[in-house]
Amino acid sequence: MILTMAGVTSLSDLLKISLFIIGYITYINGQGPPQMIQCTSQSNSCKCETPQGTIDLSPLASNDHNNPAFRDQPAPGTIDLFSWNPCYNFNEGSVQNVAACQTTAGGVLIQYNLGTQESAQFITDEIRGLEIQYSADTVDPSGRNVVRTSYVQLICNKDIDKQFTATGESPPASAQYYMAIESKYACPQGAPPPPVTTPRPSPGPSTPGGISIGTILCIIFIVVLVIYLIGGIAFMKFRGKEGAELVPNVGFWKELPLMVKDGGRFVVSKVKGKSTSYENI
Repeated sequence: MILTMAGVTSLSDLLKISLFIIGYITYINGQGPPQMIQCTSQSNSCKCETPQGTIDLSPLASNDHNNPAFRDQPAPGTIDLFSWNPCYNFNEGSVQNVAACQTTAGGVLIQYNLGTQESAQFITDEIRGLEIQYSADTVDPSGRNVVRTSYVQLICNKDIDKQFTATGESPPASAQYYMAIESKYACPQGAPPPPVTTPRPSPGPSTPGGISIGTILCIIFIVVLVIYLIGGIAFMKFRGKEGAELVPNVGFWKELPLMVKDGGRFVVSKVKGKSTSYENI
């Protein structure tokens, strides 16, 4: 089958989408490993005892009620912003006395309470490890009562002072929100760093054999690319082509570096939550 210009455009779009997927996987997997430890005694909303030592997040907290320690962090691929403050409740816009909140920066500004310090609980998730869970009873714009629950994963990294990230609502319309703090203050004090395990900070699905969904997507992308190249070369050889003409859509592959550059800019714009338009390739 001879690929038309429309086919090349479709392949170009596929490449850009694949680059975004791979970039997003790199983004979420760039964090440190989860802490598979238990909180045996919770002193307050930001301090707990573990068998490995005490975790105290108070050095990260802001005691200014109008300025949370971490404010308006965008979730990749969305228009949602997330704020969080350990230890003390804060106010932001229409939400008052909260530990975490969501702001939807669309045409109409919408904010939700994602939990208070009074609701904070240290829990250990089988994938995300040690985290703080918050909850709040809210009312959506339609007047429906919704219990929103947020989770802040505690990632121990003795080389980082503080790095806050937001994954956002997952799955969509679930009222379950995921964030993470990577910091030396998330480490048990006086204890060695947690053992290195395979990073799995995202609540996304996984296969029974332990292979992540990101690995599967990368494998599928590579297999499809190899089949395309081998099949295309064989077809062009059958048609009597020689040399560089054996490569299917040789013009497309010559322009591949420009498309990779364009796809990279697309990924960066999505992570930053900014809209952009593709350059003509």
